[in-house]
Amino acid sequence: MVHTWPVVDEELVSARRPRDVVDAAGAWIGDALAADGFGWLRAVVEASEPSPIVTSRAGDYSLPFTVMEWLASRDRVDLVCDYAERYLARNPGIEQRFRSGNSAAVGGQPVPPINDLAVVAGWPRAMLTTNPGSAA
Repeated sequence: MVHTWPVVDEELVSARRPRDVVDAAGAWIGDALAADGFGWLRAVVEASEPSPIVTSRAGDYSLPFTVMEWLASRDRVDLVCDYAERYLARNPGIEQRFRSGNSAAVGGQPVPPINDLAVVAGWPRAMLTTNPGSAA
């Protein structure tokens, strides 16, 4: 069976937030595959709202870069810096390594390997909150 899809879907074109883009693209693919028994579930229950994760203990038990990326995916880039500050405060002695990752991102370098969480956490903080190539 050959599916013909419109080149541009109006819902995808009007999407402004990352979540809207994913929902529109997923719905588009789900519609195309509906005859084969597939679909797209738009309503996903969140484990938590973005604001509390910044100050909750749950944020302490997650990989810092995943929390920052999750906040950004929920259109709360404004909370990324707050979470980064809390992460640094709860993990004394990592500031230099965190800044190293931050500087790498600002300098246009790829994300470092996951062997040092402090360095890796600094990278998305810069990528999500600054223009790469500008001063941090």
